[in-house]
Amino acid sequence: MGEFIPEDKFMAVQAYLTGKDSYRDIARRIETHHKSVMKWVSLYQSHGMEGLIRGYTTYSKKFKMDVLNFMNESGTSLLETVAIYNIAAPSTVLQWKRVLK
Repeated sequence: MGEFIPEDKFMAVQAYLTGKDSYRDIARRIETHHKSVMKWVSLYQSHGMEGLIRGYTTYSKKFKMDVLNFMNESGTSLLETVAIYNIAAPSTVLQWKRVLK
């Protein structure tokens, strides 16, 4: 399966949060990677339903540097950082890291 609508992500999150299934069980059932489900759960916990809704976003250089500095100073993981800042993909932050640091 490719793109997921917010309602599908929410159902996966709820399945995990209610303790019905593991990340891997949910991912297997909806044909995605378990890390995607982990990210959705983290986004939902940090931002509610809004965290599961994505649009195209551009980020300023200052914002990018703030994110990278926060990650370095706080020791948060890549997945935790993208959830806190509501960034669509971990690869986005990795790209910033390669270009800006």
